[in-house]
Amino acid sequence: MASTKSEWIVTMDEDGQHNPAEIGKRIDSALSFNAPLVYGKPSNAPPHGLFRNAASRLSKIIVSRLSAGHDVTEYQSFRLVLGEVGRSVAAYAGVGVYLDVALGWIASSVATADIELRGESGRASGYTLRALLSHFWRLVLTSGTRALRLVSLLGVLVALAGFFLGLYFIVENLVSGDLPVGYTSTITVLLFSTGAILIALGVIAEYVGVSVNMAMGKPLYLIVSDPQNGPLGRRRAATSTL
Repeated sequence: MASTKSEWIVTMDEDGQHNPAEIGKRIDSALSFNAPLVYGKPSNAPPHGLFRNAASRLSKIIVSRLSAGHDVTEYQSFRLVLGEVGRSVAAYAGVGVYLDVALGWIASSVATADIELRGESGRASGYTLRALLSHFWRLVLTSGTRALRLVSLLGVLVALAGFFLGLYFIVENLVSGDLPVGYTSTITVLLFSTGAILIALGVIAEYVGVSVNMAMGKPLYLIVSDPQNGPLGRRRAATSTL
């Protein structure tokens, strides 16, 4: 991507399942929706096993719920990227950053276009189970810090459980006076202390998340050329003239 000079960049798998003849559909969608990033949207099931396809869909749904501002379900390796966006990603993204996450930092909008996936010509996939799990974990780590906030939320819930359980024990002791000695204070203190530890870990995790975002190379801003001078701007100018 860093070495390109064209207005558009296309990425596609090398195993033959993506048809180069459908690149034009990506460009049509980009111009129609004024989108600098277009993903292929398969109209048929990927040419993989049932288990792998189901695991892929499930992993995308999970990460979509945990990430902030990323619709992971749209991610696909058949992409059309505005040249300036692709080169900016290549310049700023750090090593190990999931490409689609980095594109989401810069692309102002995303569109999709239907594609039909072809078979892989009988060639075995180069992705082992270990490689697929590593691929998924890199996506989780680069999709934001929302998952880290679950640690703090869990700590708050545990601490509140300890507080209300302590109130219950006090009321129960005043009403019946028949509570096990030592048990009530032990469980209450345990819940409070566990909640405090989780909250502290959540705060630390937030700081770690900020550092990770900086290490990934997410830019605060980009200096780009006027979009009106690019392919999307020329399309709008032609439309307004007509």
